[in-house]
Amino acid sequence: MKTFALFGDPVSQSLSPVFQNAAFKAAGVEAEYIAERVPAAELPAAVKRVRSGELAGANVTIPHKLAVLALADFVTPEARLIGAANWLGLNKRGKLVADNTDARGLLRAVEEAKIKPAGGKAIVVGAGGAARAAVVALLRMEVGSGRVGARRSAEARRLVGELRAGFPEGNPGGDERFERLAALELSSLGDSSIFCDLLVSAVPPAAWPEVESVFDETGAPWLLDLAYAKGGTPAEKWARARGMQALGGLPMLLHQGALSFERWLGIDFPMDAARRALNAALG
Repeated sequence: MKTFALFGDPVSQSLSPVFQNAAFKAAGVEAEYIAERVPAAELPAAVKRVRSGELAGANVTIPHKLAVLALADFVTPEARLIGAANWLGLNKRGKLVADNTDARGLLRAVEEAKIKPAGGKAIVVGAGGAARAAVVALLRMEVGSGRVGARRSAEARRLVGELRAGFPEGNPGGDERFERLAALELSSLGDSSIFCDLLVSAVPPAAWPEVESVFDETGAPWLLDLAYAKGGTPAEKWARARGMQALGGLPMLLHQGALSFERWLGIDFPMDAARRALNAALG
C-alpha cells in the first residue's frame, strides 16, 4: 500500500485525509493519506522519506511551503514563480520535485463559484505562500488591478516586487498588469483606493480581527477566504454580516488536492466521492 502524507504544524485540523482517502477508495487505489505534524527542525528528515520512496508523495502546508523549496532537487516553474511549494513527489529519474497546485486550485474554485474578477479591482490580504498563489491566480484571471496588503507592509512590497520579476512565465519583458499591482498600506483606511470588487483573505483565521477594520468600506460584493472552518471562518462571517457574498477555502482545498492526486497517480480524481466525504465530515 502506498502512503502519502501532509507535512505541517499544526495539521490536526486538516480535512485533506478525509477527502483524499475517500478518493483513493473510489478510484480503487490501494493507498492511504495521513497528516503528520512536522516541526520546522524535522522538515528535512520528513522530506527524505519522500526522496527515499518510503512515502509515495506529500503535500506541504503552513509553515513549510517556502522552506521546502530548498530541500528539493527540482522546483517547477510554477512553484518557483509563486515562491512556495505544496506538493512533493519523485520524477521518472527518482529526483525529488517540488510543485505548487494552489494557484490552479484557486482558479478552479473561483470558476466553479462563477466569480468573475476579470477587469475588476482585487485586494489580497496577506503575504505568505497562499497570498502569492492567490495573486498569480488573479493575474491569470485578468484582473484589472490588484493590491497586496499585509500587517507588515515590507512583506507586501517584497511579494509584489518578486512576482513582478517572475510573471508571466517565459516573458522577461514583464506584464502590463503589474503596472497596476502594488502594495497596499493597511493604514490607508478611508482612502478611495481601498475600494475593490473582490477581497481575498490569505491570513490565518486568528489574524483576521487584526486587519478587518481596514476593509469595512471596500464596497466589494465578494470575499474569498483561503482558510476554512466548520461553520465559516471569521472573515466569512464578517463578510456575510455586511451583505457580501463569501466563499471559504474548502473548494480551493478540494481542487488543489485533486491536482495533487492527479499529479501523483496520473489518473482522474473522483471529485464526487471526495466532495461527499468532505461534506459528511462537516456535518
